[in-house]
Amino acid sequence: MKSAIFIREDRQQIVLTPENDWERNILKTLEQKKKNMNVYFSQFVDVQGGWTMNSYAGYRGEDSDSLIIVLDEEIKS
Repeated sequence: MKSAIFIREDRQQIVLTPENDWERNILKTLEQKKKNMNVYFSQFVDVQGGWTMNSYAGYRGEDSDSLIIVLDEEIKS
């Protein structure tokens, strides 16, 4: 997936351009669930054993470098 950030006047945009059907389907899911979308920040950290894991921060901390878009299921009452 190609990504771009555009900053023009008072608007900031994150643009995701799919390159295959799987990525197109992900973006369709984003569009369908946009009312239940939350944005968080995280970071990737090296852990014991040589693995790299995504460590959820939940806020914009100094070491947070990854944007996470969370699509929650709509709660029906």
